[in-house]
Amino acid sequence: MRSTMFLVLVFLFSSAASADIIIFKSGSAKIGIIEEETATHITIREKDKVATISKANIERVEYSDAEENEKLRMKWKEEKERLEEQRKKAREAEEKFEADQKAKGLLNVDGKWISVGEAEARRQEQIRQEVQQQNQSAAGTEPETSEEFEIPEYVEDLPEDKKELVLEELKRQQEIEVLNVQVVQLGGDQVQVKGTVINKSDTVAKAVELEIESFDEQGEVLELESARVSFLRPGESGSFTAPLKTSAELVKNASVRILSVRWE
Repeated sequence: MRSTMFLVLVFLFSSAASADIIIFKSGSAKIGIIEEETATHITIREKDKVATISKANIERVEYSDAEENEKLRMKWKEEKERLEEQRKKAREAEEKFEADQKAKGLLNVDGKWISVGEAEARRQEQIRQEVQQQNQSAAGTEPETSEEFEIPEYVEDLPEDKKELVLEELKRQQEIEVLNVQVVQLGGDQVQVKGTVINKSDTVAKAVELEIESFDEQGEVLELESARVSFLRPGESGSFTAPLKTSAELVKNASVRILSVRWE
């Protein structure tokens, strides 16, 4: 599965432009432009996002040449300018449309413009459903819940055989839950992110690879690190910590996502 996920990432990006590729020991990859490299860390840019990655988590790096990287920078710049122009036009069109609908006496309910009568009918239906749910709870029954999960956009562009593999792995990953993510100040200029991983499946998770993003007060990404929790039996939990390179005073929040799970 490691090689499959990496091949998927490279396949998706190689059709667009050449770039530097960081391949993690977990089998996942980070694709972009390497802006700085020290004896212990590599800083890589992906469009507007910059991440600093510990070399301890890297298996190897595949470098692109300076000319290709400059082409990629120009491509990102053009995409950003084009996107900003599209957003501007979309805002203007949306404002005009909203003004037209209000002039017609319509109301915006859940993103749809409807008449006052239809809005009242919807309100009554919502009340009816809430009463029904309360009655079900009182009777000891619970409404059915969906097992659907959010599918990344890139999956839709994959060939059917690769799509099935990726979807199967993503679905299994839903049985691993990340909880209690905290940014911990260690004193001085040091800070780390810690949290807990729970295996809710009926299979041993031999290794859970995590990607950790830290953010500043404005929500901008400061750094990207990785962590691992090993050998979780069904129902067991394990903790993880990830020291950050960024100054402690800048780090205000963090998020953790599952990169991959190696099952027994």
